[in-house]
Amino acid sequence: MKKITLFVSLLLAYMAQAQPVITAVVDGTCQYGRPKVVEIYVNGTHDFTGDTLQIQTNSHTDWNMNIDISSFGTVTDDYVYVYFDGSSDNFLTEFPSAAGKPAIESNHVAFNGDDRVRIIASDGSVYDLFGTPGVDADDDYSQNGIDWRYRDSWAKRNPGQGPSATFDVNQWSFGGRDALDNKCSAADSTPLEDDMGGIQTYLGVQNSSINHLQVYPNPVTDGMLHLNAADKIRSVQIFDLSGKEIMHLTGGFENIDVSRLNSGIYMLKITADNGAADLVKLMIE
Repeated sequence: MKKITLFVSLLLAYMAQAQPVITAVVDGTCQYGRPKVVEIYVNGTHDFTGDTLQIQTNSHTDWNMNIDISSFGTVTDDYVYVYFDGSSDNFLTEFPSAAGKPAIESNHVAFNGDDRVRIIASDGSVYDLFGTPGVDADDDYSQNGIDWRYRDSWAKRNPGQGPSATFDVNQWSFGGRDALDNKCSAADSTPLEDDMGGIQTYLGVQNSSINHLQVYPNPVTDGMLHLNAADKIRSVQIFDLSGKEIMHLTGGFENIDVSRLNSGIYMLKITADNGAADLVKLMIE
């Protein structure tokens, strides 16, 4: 019980951080090289009024693409999306888990898998940054050995990392160049979000002791939670914030029905056969 109480204390302290975090950048492979997607998460409450999403393309040193994201308004503990895909229907075909989330479409989301993205406040201060400013990703790789290329692929923020006004490639995981080639749902009937191991994965486990643990979507919006891991999972437990266990599963971990749980914040404890265990902040809407 002491461990759970400590976890709750750390969790509540972490939630107090209310700066927006860039949690995924996707360079799609459907018609015209779309969708282009930036996923952002707010831990706590943030007012986007006056904020701008900026994109720096190719070898530019100025931030030559600016998108006003004020219309997101005030967001609490949720994901938001800025994308370009011709229509919301096209976007949601490839990213169905984004349904119901605040979203802005802009043709200025025009990166090509080697460009930089950042969020700035009205005073010009930087909330969060992806990519080395002023440096094309291909150049960064050839000149400095730093590989953050995501052409026809994706980059996802590791759980619990950021936000940061400076770029640290170690905070990110990458699908690898061309990982989404021929993966558009029109070609294989599978949404791109499945091909990239899910979206809304930022609330997973930082420094997970279970190999390649993924818990998504988080928040859960349709009553179904998905869990993937390289290690064999022995059990899954769900606790409320008082530490009371309200669900205990010993099988069927890939698709977990949580529809009977009330909206709110829970703790998910996942234990592997090798004894490794992780705690995950789980949100249910």
